[in-house]
Amino acid sequence: MISSEPYPDRGTSAAASVLESSIAACDRAAWQARGWAERAQLYLRDRSPGEMADDMTALARRRPGATLLAAAVLGLLVGRGLRGLARH
Repeated sequence: MISSEPYPDRGTSAAASVLESSIAACDRAAWQARGWAERAQLYLRDRSPGEMADDMTALARRRPGATLLAAAVLGLLVGRGLRGLARH
């Protein structure tokens, strides 16, 4: 069958290109997440609870706004989780 479009495979080629770039972006994100997870694992393995508490205190002093925001978000998540458990 003859296509009425001047370039019949153009749509397929564009879709394949978009799919390839999406896969590449997902691949980069997965590698980045893997790196973060490895660094977190090393941090947790190499430090005592006291050292981690000292690190968190130092971070809170350096970035008090971010610390308050993180605490608020964590409080909301814990509250929602507890409310969800109470319903069941």
